[in-house]
Amino acid sequence: MKKQLALLLTFAIVATGSVRADVDKATRELRNEVRIDGHGSVMRLLWEGADPCWVDAGKAALHNAAEQGELDALFAMLEVVTMKGLSVDVPDGHGMSALCLAAQNGKVDAVSQLLDCNANPNYIANNSNMTPLCFAAEGGHEAVIQTLINARANTNERMPNTGYTPLHYAAFNGKTLAVMCLRRHGAIEYEDNSGRTPSMYVRRASIEFPGNRDAVFQAREALLKALAADS
Repeated sequence: MKKQLALLLTFAIVATGSVRADVDKATRELRNEVRIDGHGSVMRLLWEGADPCWVDAGKAALHNAAEQGELDALFAMLEVVTMKGLSVDVPDGHGMSALCLAAQNGKVDAVSQLLDCNANPNYIANNSNMTPLCFAAEGGHEAVIQTLINARANTNERMPNTGYTPLHYAAFNGKTLAVMCLRRHGAIEYEDNSGRTPSMYVRRASIEFPGNRDAVFQAREALLKALAADS
């Protein structure tokens, strides 16, 4: 399926000057057609010269496909990105790259596709000052965390303005398994710009846990144990 898509897109891009219709119209439509259906809407629009990286109304088609984990649509768009030399890290209206959106939503296969297309694993989203790894840690998406680390995402990247690291975001949200994964791969309890480590926030009861008092105590102790574990 993917080889067929690549061959079709190669031909389409070479011949685009003679076969495409209204490129602007096709690009606008593509943003809303992230799913490759029986009628091949995405393929048709890409054939007509639609730009998957054109940002309008907040997001480009590439962002929508990554965010929703629509893998066939994403693959087709990434073929165009590669062949036309477009930027896979183009920011949306909130400064988010497609990789940030896929990581935030736990779409590990989309994350893998984007990394294969040379998406930057250490891209810092402009508005939120977070990397893809921070978003994955915040959501507790362990498979995404592992995939990003395998692509050399920096486990100890300190965010501008706050000094938070991915470990801070995992701890803030009570994601013990994410903390364990980060610690196994060298994440260190650095202080943020306020001089506080992730453990300090947990001990100050700044983290909310669901359940009764005993469950909350156990969850907090498990998180502190994970933070204290040797990397």
